[in-house]
Amino acid sequence: SALKTFHELAVGVKDAYEAGGCTPRLPVVGNDGGGDDTAEGEQEGGDEGGEQKSSDDDATPPINQQNEEATEGQRILFDFFGNLDFLLALVEEVAIDTATRGALKEDTTFRGLRDVIKKCNKVLELMLVRRERKYTLMFRIVGPKDVKMLKKISHWNVRVEKALGGVTQDG
Repeated sequence: SALKTFHELAVGVKDAYEAGGCTPRLPVVGNDGGGDDTAEGEQEGGDEGGEQKSSDDDATPPINQQNEEATEGQRILFDFFGNLDFLLALVEEVAIDTATRGALKEDTTFRGLRDVIKKCNKVLELMLVRRERKYTLMFRIVGPKDVKMLKKISHWNVRVEKALGGVTQDG
């Protein structure tokens, strides 16, 4: 079922991030970019060799913008894991409470949540690299600069918030 698949994949991806030491954290913003904005191999002091790089200007955004994109990527991943945690708690509650399970499966109020869980399975399956056995899963770690996957994750995050808004307004 979709709930069992969700539970297996969500727990697996959380374990993969934790084992890799890269569990998303809420990005700290504020101190005008703070830290060293100089890229590795780049020297401070301006753009003396700017004419040579002019053909690459469109391909490589300025360091500032790269930092903003990375921060946004971190926020998206942090929200994704928060949503996973919430839905995992819900699914675990469903596993032990038959009334909740019946409501989640049958009640139209929870249709949005059911759909969100199915959509999350698709996102998690995109991250899944290999399944050796039932609980031996290999995941690709999505980083804060993986634009393609972050777009899918961000889209799913918005769906979760809409689904939760629908449930909390009715209840």
